[in-house]
Order: sequence, then structure tokens, then C-alpha cells
Amino acid sequence: KMAETCRRLIFEEQDILGVVISMPKALRAVLDFHHYPAAVEKFLAECLIANTLMASRINQEGELTTQLNAGGSIKMLVAKANEKLNIRGVAQFDVMADQQQLSVDFSSAQLMITFSPKKRGKITQSIVDIHAGSVSESLERYFLQSEQVPSLIFLDHAQGFGLLLQKMPEREGFDTQQWAKFRENLNHIRLEKPVLDFESWLKVNFSDQLIRVFDPEPIRCVCPCSQERMLAALKTLSQEDIDDLIKEHGSIEIVCEYCLHEYQFSASELD
Repeated sequence: KMAETCRRLIFEEQDILGVVISMPKALRAVLDFHHYPAAVEKFLAECLIANTLMASRINQEGELTTQLNAGGSIKMLVAKANEKLNIRGVAQFDVMADQQQLSVDFSSAQLMITFSPKKRGKITQSIVDIHAGSVSESLERYFLQSEQVPSLIFLDHAQGFGLLLQKMPEREGFDTQQWAKFRENLNHIRLEKPVLDFESWLKVNFSDQLIRVFDPEPIRCVCPCSQERMLAALKTLSQEDIDDLIKEHGSIEIVCEYCLHEYQFSASELD
């Protein structure tokens, strides 16, 4: 029994691949850096879980980003995960907006999904319309329309839990009745606490299926910010701007927007 893990699945008799993740502590660690209203926390949590599910499908080094596009009162919402399933995320919002306005603006926005390879390679990007305010439904539509891959996505932001099921694209034949039954099962799931034992949970919810579960992969909240990265960011400023800041404050302080870690640089360090 392990929390904070990702497990890949194969439904042996159905030609279905899957991923199941439980990341309540890692998710909470990301969210607790900031104080979000309930609506923003829910949307960011769902995007973080969904982005981690999608990142688990990647078989090369790089980072997957799910980002809100044109979110109105939600000025920024970013969820990131790399191939090691190190996650981070942040949101910025209009503090004057109420929960209803935040929800309306999220529902009328789009999700931009970007994969940036670590080494040389093509950056890929897709735009997903948000359907009825549902991250899972929006991504299901995206996989079906853009990749022709029938997909089922279950997200529980309160418990940090996610499940992704997809038909193997190269296989012929598809049991639509069984697929409809899976969807019905997922529509009725209500989690009261985090899932720690994936095998037992799968047996309860897919009792008639032969499922192979692969070894667990850890999920961690990791912010890659560092002194070196912040110095690199400062190099983009002009010498004049740096001199003005030092003259005014005696040093320069930069705060990481993800984890809020503070970095201070003296005049001699900047020289």
C-alpha cells in the first residue's frame, strides 16, 4: 500500500490501457503554497491530476504543461509534470471576483496542453475547449476528436485521485457496451478518503475484469527553482535596470511564483 503513486494498467481481455494515480499529499503541498478560493483550488487541483495522468503516457524526457487560456478573472492557471512525475502548479486570480464569476470564467476558457522535450525535439501544443466546466469531459472529447482514442477520465480533486482508461489505438474491435458500463461505474464513484490500495479499489469497481497492474511510480511535489535559475532570469534585465534596483533597495530579491521561495542577491553577487 503506497500513497503518492502512479500505476499503469492493462485490461487483459478488453484491449484497454489505463493509469491510476493517488497523490493527496503531493497535491496538497502544491496548493498550500498559496491561499486559493475554493473554486480556483478545485480547478487547479483537477488540472494537476489530469496533467499528471497525461504526463504518465510520455516516454521521453520533458515537461507537460496544462495551462488556462483566456480565463477572465482567473488570470493564470498552470499545472506541470515532467517524465519523473515531479509536479508543480500555480494560479493567479482577481481577488474581487466571487466563486460564481471564477467558475463562469473557467468554464468559458480553453486549456492549452504543451509538451516541451528536455533535449532537442519538437514542442507540441493542443488547444482544448472546456465543456460544461468539466476538465475530465473536456479531455475525453479532446482525445476522441484529436487522437481518435476513446478515453474515460475520472478525477477527484478532494482526494487527489485520478483514473485514465483508453482503448489501444492499434487494436481492432471495441466492446461499446462494456465501455458504457465502465462509464456508468465511474459516474457513481464517490471517494470518502484517499485510495491507498489500487488493487482492492480496482477489484471493487471493475470486479469482472482481469487487470494487470504494473509497478508503482512515485509522484512528488518538486519545484525546480534555484539560485542559478533566478540569476539567469536577472540576466534578461538591462544593466541600467539592475543598477536602479540596487541603488533603491541595496540588493535584489526574487520570489518563485510557484513555491514562493525567496532569493536575495547582493550587489557583489550580481557583479
